[in-house]
Amino acid sequence: MKYKNTNKTLLKIVKQFYGLDKAQAFDILSKLETFLFYASNPIHIDDNNALMETTPFAGDIDIDPFQISILPNGNFCELVGCNHKLHIYREHNRYLPKWKIFSSYYFKSKYNPLEAIKLNKPNLKDVFKNKPEESYMLRYLSEYHPLKKDPATGSFAILNF
Repeated sequence: MKYKNTNKTLLKIVKQFYGLDKAQAFDILSKLETFLFYASNPIHIDDNNALMETTPFAGDIDIDPFQISILPNGNFCELVGCNHKLHIYREHNRYLPKWKIFSSYYFKSKYNPLEAIKLNKPNLKDVFKNKPEESYMLRYLSEYHPLKKDPATGSFAILNF
């Protein structure tokens, strides 16, 4: 099925961004993409309020219901730990599958549930910048490595916030 009046629809949408910086427009588009990810199909105007209440920004829905992700290089990532704000994935390398020393870890947060990002300090700081969890994340990352595990449970310590 073709989209109805694609050019007219795009023009209406672009008019809504009049006067915004490109960064603000991209932020809005990212949030819209997140809402659409969780929306039912087909989208109806009556579902807007329910959609706003059930997105990850409301905090009551799982970040990634599939618990698996595919990276741009074609490798799969499997969920190895999560909380309500952060999911951590381990990459399954096709060439060195049994060597855990070469394992790479990725994460998704409630602020970017569609994109798996490499788990490291700069990326965590960037994702949680200007968010309520920023102060905790900065304190944690100043003391520990993002991949530090809790010795008692064997889970990632970063998931304890």
